[in-house]
Amino acid sequence: MKKAVNHPYENFLKVLRLTSTNDERRWSGLSFGNTEKVFDAWDTMSSRSKAKLVSDSRWNHYPLMSYTKTSGKRFGVLIHEIVRRSLSCQKEEELRPLANSSNGVWAVFMLDNAHSSIRLKMAKRLRNSPDVRIRTRCARILPVSFLRPMLDDKKYSVRNMAMTRIGIDNCYNNFLPSSLAASETDGNKWYMSWLNRQAIHLAEPEEFAVLIEQAKELDPATELHHSPMEMIMAALISRMSPEEALYFMNLRNAGNRISMELERKLKYA
Repeated sequence: MKKAVNHPYENFLKVLRLTSTNDERRWSGLSFGNTEKVFDAWDTMSSRSKAKLVSDSRWNHYPLMSYTKTSGKRFGVLIHEIVRRSLSCQKEEELRPLANSSNGVWAVFMLDNAHSSIRLKMAKRLRNSPDVRIRTRCARILPVSFLRPMLDDKKYSVRNMAMTRIGIDNCYNNFLPSSLAASETDGNKWYMSWLNRQAIHLAEPEEFAVLIEQAKELDPATELHHSPMEMIMAALISRMSPEEALYFMNLRNAGNRISMELERKLKYA
């Protein structure tokens, strides 16, 4: 079914395109001339039209600034100025559409500039936004009680912010590996390997017992040098008693880190 036309969005986009770009280069991106009609258009819109405009999903992933005059998404700096003007006015009718309905770039600028009560309200509404910039900001703003689902977010910036706020001691079990095989999330297997090792260092022995059982099945001829699995195996050995570590002496040639951890354990055997 054909999507209904969002007339406030389409009309405002036409006004944005009537502006001109200035020639001077700026570190903060393009600057614009002939902008009065943009602000006039915003000021004359009803609250309902503003809400329809700022809630359009096409604002998701919209650049905050642009350096390219021909870009169809070059108006981030003007949107930023509209948000700043609205916040400066401190009028309820100005802020309501932005606080209750904004998506994408409009919401990013609101979350960056609004006062706390608006930020909290918006973060609760937008914590599942498709725009990673918004989810990352929500992870920074929301009360800790809202953050656990964000530990499983597909984007590193969101997971890392949630973990930092919660504290890894309070959520390490989310990162205990279920197997010795490398876990890749967001294309970063080394980051996940580091989280896995941190979790193993913090966990109780019974929480990683299944990994030790899997390790017992490893082929002694397995080549693990400089792999995430080598790192996880070394972390496991560091948590074993010297007696337990002796069982894995047949893996001492599988990787340098494994060999080093086994040597440390032998000192106390």
